Amino acid sequence: MIPHNPWRHLAQNHPDVRVVWARLPGTYRGWTDGSTIWIDDRLSQAQRRVVVCHETIHIERGIIPADAYEEARVKRLTAERLITTEQLVDAVRWHRRQTLEGLADVLWVDVGCVRTRLDTMSADEQYQIEALIRDAA
Repeated sequence: MIPHNPWRHLAQNHPDVRVVWARLPGTYRGWTDGSTIWIDDRLSQAQRRVVVCHETIHIERGIIPADAYEEARVKRLTAERLITTEQLVDAVRWHRRQTLEGLADVLWVDVGCVRTRLDTMSADEQYQIEALIRDAA
């Protein structure tokens, strides 16, 4: 099971999009206008993976006015792209300290991405995870 590589995806599918490292204002971690992705240069490698995936999805969906619904949808799509069901099940199965921080580390994403993935799982995915937890007890 090979994890999604958001950098390769960007290069292969959007070769004209530039990535610029900059100190972004406030709590911004990334931003795009469709032709450039700006990423805050203070982010960890895992955070950068999440941001480049997130901004690429904004580009793929078309640059539309940001609202809470669109942002929530892009966060969900980012989490699903970076954390497959199989990867999530495997992480829960093998990670002894099932904390969000620990799962994020194992999955090579940030805590927010793990939280979004867990909060938006399908009923089938929830069943698989719950069964693993029950069987481990």
